[in-house]
Amino acid sequence: MFSSIRFWLVSLFSFLILICLIASFLFFSAMSHSRDLMNYHSHLKATRIAVFEINKLKEDILLSNSGREDFFSSQTSPIENKFRNLNHFADTLIRFFNKSPITARYKMTEQIRQLTPILHNFSSGFQSLIYLYKLKGFKDFGLEGQMRNHAHRLYDLGNKEVKFYCLLMRRHEKDFLLRKDPTYVRSFYDAQKKLVKYFY
Repeated sequence: MFSSIRFWLVSLFSFLILICLIASFLFFSAMSHSRDLMNYHSHLKATRIAVFEINKLKEDILLSNSGREDFFSSQTSPIENKFRNLNHFADTLIRFFNKSPITARYKMTEQIRQLTPILHNFSSGFQSLIYLYKLKGFKDFGLEGQMRNHAHRLYDLGNKEVKFYCLLMRRHEKDFLLRKDPTYVRSFYDAQKKLVKYFY
């Protein structure tokens, strides 16, 4: 009788230990999964902030770089370096999502895969914007600088009518650059035609 009680006590104790081990395994597994989800979520937040910053740089180029000579004179300006770093960071984050088992577990593989070409298209669009903005130029740089130099050379010829049409063309040019209204382009060309008559 004593052996049967001992057998049941050992069995009950073993069963309790087994339940504790299973509960501990489930607890630590849940904690590990929770940590993975929190890490995934923090990467999502970082990606959102990086993409927001990248998008904001487009506005910064048009607003804050309009009068900065280092933007036009240097091979790569500070804003371009910032974009390159943010773009690389976003690319690294997307690679993390591609490799993460959470992406596959929650069936987000296709959505994550689509992010890479979207980011690359955005990047090439940004580079095109930089190229066009530098091509347009400012003061002594780019096409605007060339137009300014040519206008000064014509103006310095000393003829009153030539000076008048030079100033008129310059005014239409500035109005177009400020307001982006095509009417000023037509007015510019009208003044240019009248100016050309003085040389032919």
